[in-house]
Amino acid sequence: MKQIFKIFKKYLLALILIIGLLYAQAMCDLALPDYTSKIVNVGIQQNGIELPLYEAVTETKFNNILTLVNQDKLLANYELVTTDTTDEKLKEEYPILNTENIYVLKSIDEATTEELANIMTKPMVILANMSNISESDRANLEAMLSVLPTLSLEEQEQVINEINSKLDVYETSILEQMAVNEVINEYNTIGLDISKIQNNYILITGLKMLGISFLIMVITAVTILISSKLAANFGKDLREKVFAKVMAYSSQEMEEMETSSLITRTTNDIQQVQIFIVMATRMIFYAPIIGIGAFLKVSGNSMGWIIGLAIGLILLVIIILFSIVLPKFQTIQKRIDKLNLVARETLTGLPVIRAFGTEKHEIERFDDANTRLTNNYLFVS
Repeated sequence: MKQIFKIFKKYLLALILIIGLLYAQAMCDLALPDYTSKIVNVGIQQNGIELPLYEAVTETKFNNILTLVNQDKLLANYELVTTDTTDEKLKEEYPILNTENIYVLKSIDEATTEELANIMTKPMVILANMSNISESDRANLEAMLSVLPTLSLEEQEQVINEINSKLDVYETSILEQMAVNEVINEYNTIGLDISKIQNNYILITGLKMLGISFLIMVITAVTILISSKLAANFGKDLREKVFAKVMAYSSQEMEEMETSSLITRTTNDIQQVQIFIVMATRMIFYAPIIGIGAFLKVSGNSMGWIIGLAIGLILLVIIILFSIVLPKFQTIQKRIDKLNLVARETLTGLPVIRAFGTEKHEIERFDDANTRLTNNYLFVS
């Protein structure tokens, strides 16, 4: 075993590269279901609107939002565009500009986008549902909103917190869905083409999925190529070492080891090691990477325990299977030795066998050894 690891040292860099490629493949495999989910949840259900955040909003709606949130944060990231603008491209994109001023979102980074979406979710839900509540509640809410600007900052914050607390009974995902519906309604008011937004989102997401799938294909091909070369070269080096060692044996050592056993060690055993290396670099290393990755990806989800339970059960099954199968592998080696021995004795003693007419006996010996080996292989497989 020490000699095997010594030979393997020269291929350590290739092994590290394979593990890196398997990690990249696992991340790509885990990303694909997210994109599929986005096409359904965002592309179809939400018309391509990913976050509860206005790209553009009428001045009236924006002022209503300002009464319920941190004004400085919003005003710093939105730009007022008036009806007298000379930018024809903007007027074409936002038809309502011909009659009403709008606020347009500036170019911002992803972190700011997420922050603004979180800030605006509850105010959007409140404004979106004003038409769905009773007249008395709507009147109270409108009165509360109209009074807000006249209150002190501390009183404003207290009123806003009271309004927001009524929405805490809803899950975040439900609030976001309701806020996105408000964004869609506002876009219809402004005159944006919702169908175009939806089609663009689905198309871009689909292209990303195709790109990831192509990347997985390339990574898989490169991994197979490297692992095959690694296994073949390792087998070549190991065969040379074993052959050189056997050639140095004395006659007594040769008799003790048996020629049939030495042939098996030099050919079949090394081939089994090669097959194991290929399987390890393609599947055995990959399974824990994607298993752990999947568990970490859903660990924050309420359904994460299902993945954890599945991984635990799979590990249990693997341990049980290995405990049953490993002893049989040792038996296989003995069966291969026996088959080689019978074949060599038959071939070297062919004239004697014919002379004494024992062909039937030799066929039965070979058939017995062959059947035993076959049964062992079938069980292990």
